[in-house]
Amino acid sequence: MARERGPDRDAGECSGSDYDTGERARGDGVIREAILDDVPELVRLGQAFHERMVYNAHPFSAEAFEEAVTGYIESPDIGIWAGERAMAVAMVGTHPARGHRMATELLLYSEGAKQGLALLIEMKNWAKDKGASDLILTDQMNMRDLASLYQQIGAEPVERVYRAEL
Repeated sequence: MARERGPDRDAGECSGSDYDTGERARGDGVIREAILDDVPELVRLGQAFHERMVYNAHPFSAEAFEEAVTGYIESPDIGIWAGERAMAVAMVGTHPARGHRMATELLLYSEGAKQGLALLIEMKNWAKDKGASDLILTDQMNMRDLASLYQQIGAEPVERVYRAEL
């Protein structure tokens, strides 16, 4: 079943104007969980994100991205948020070796709307609500500013990611 906005969803919204303070806003709906009506804009944002990624050896497929985000919106284990020219995606699951719940950021993108911190706050709160004890974040665009945002929500660097082309 697709997510719908309602009173319980509205309470967690953030405003892009709260970027500097990290305060969670209520009522103006700038950052919210994505719904199916958001899919066309999410596809556009996904393509823009893909063009800025450090690793984008594969061509962007609007059809594949649309199918993926539609599935994300309908999944209880994946959070997807939309904002004004901004989006984020995270998934929650169980760590195979330790058995604890953890969340992993799959995508964080903002087109200069300065909503990155608001998106991260929503993601972190969602992960806590899902019972996760950790949130794993990546810098897929290799941007210095992203490290600063991550630190503002209490994240610190712990590993490095490598890729082997097959």
